[in-house]
Amino acid sequence: MSAQAPARKRSFSLLGQRSLAVRLTLTLLPLTLLPLLVFGLAAYQRSRALIRSQVVTHLQQSVDAQAQRLEDWRTTHEVPLWTATQSGAFAAQVADLLQSQQGSRRTSVLQEEMVARLLAINGQEPDSLYTGLMLVRISDGYILAATPTFWQGEYIADLAEMPMTATHVTREMVFSRATPISLVTTMPVPFADGESQAVLVGLSNDVRLGELIQDPGMSTVPETDLYIALPPDTVVHFDALNRQLRVIRVADHPAFAPMVAQGNGSLEFQDVGGENVVAYYRWLPEFGAGLLLEMPQTIAYAGLNTLAVFTVVILLATLLLVAVIVPVFTRRSLRPLGTLAEMAERIATGDLRTRVPVDHQDEIGRLSGSFNNMADQLSELYRDLENRVEERTRQIRTAAEVARDAAAVAAADRAAPV
Repeated sequence: MSAQAPARKRSFSLLGQRSLAVRLTLTLLPLTLLPLLVFGLAAYQRSRALIRSQVVTHLQQSVDAQAQRLEDWRTTHEVPLWTATQSGAFAAQVADLLQSQQGSRRTSVLQEEMVARLLAINGQEPDSLYTGLMLVRISDGYILAATPTFWQGEYIADLAEMPMTATHVTREMVFSRATPISLVTTMPVPFADGESQAVLVGLSNDVRLGELIQDPGMSTVPETDLYIALPPDTVVHFDALNRQLRVIRVADHPAFAPMVAQGNGSLEFQDVGGENVVAYYRWLPEFGAGLLLEMPQTIAYAGLNTLAVFTVVILLATLLLVAVIVPVFTRRSLRPLGTLAEMAERIATGDLRTRVPVDHQDEIGRLSGSFNNMADQLSELYRDLENRVEERTRQIRTAAEVARDAAAVAAADRAAPV
């Protein structure tokens, strides 16, 4: 039984050594991986912010270029209308048409003359200023004369809500249902009494607007979608492939509120198609509309996928490296402790001649030296104790012999005859 006890103790000691190595490994793993993980996440977020800044800059440049083109278009198209309305002869011609009896021969003649005047102002296709130019009575929105002439006699029901002396984007016109969205320029005709009873209205349909947007000279960003925002419930998507404008009714679009409130900026959201996008917006108060340029996040942040994979590979490699190297170096570092534990077990069994080799100048070396000093003291104490026991035994043996001799003498004395 005594022979099995040291073996069990030795086995327990080795098991304890392995457990310590495992515990050190499990302790060092999070200490190593946590800073690396934090660094990886910080690098990812920083890279994402830099990429987003670059993407937003490109989107902003494209939107600003398109906004400037629209502003240039507005200026060049409003000036001819303003010049025409300032002509006294034109104002007199408008006044005659307003005062004529509708349906009369004179009215027809005046309409023909006005149409000719409008054609002179607007020009001929395809170089005309507008798709159509019309003279409209302000009181009820009645179209007195127009090019094309089939617009004559129609009504612009929401004329009173339109801004005067301005160009703005409007939705479907009642008299031109084939045009889902239009650019409308209004220019009142001043009369001598200071009041305006008629207004020149230039209308550019969706085809003209599409040509204006897709102009090859404007700054473009690949893989993007351009929208014209008409709060509160409409966006118009420009399909660059088919060169068409598509009206989309959408309530509570994420860009509506910041666009109107802030004027311009960027944001990330889920677009009308359900795709996550990075977008830049700019509100154009002169047009009563905004421009919104979107880029899918899968394209904008495509470079981050490589960084994410690289970070994961580094984490896995570090985990594997720590899991392999730490136990090896831990066992190597704990080997002197294992030797020390083995010697302690041998001393515990009574082998006081065992000494631990002092091969290190560190704490383990100091512990080994202290252990040897303790073993020396135990050996000296054991030898002293043995000497004392031997001396005491000799004294007892001597006393016993003396007592035995004394008893023998006494017995002899009692046996002798008197």
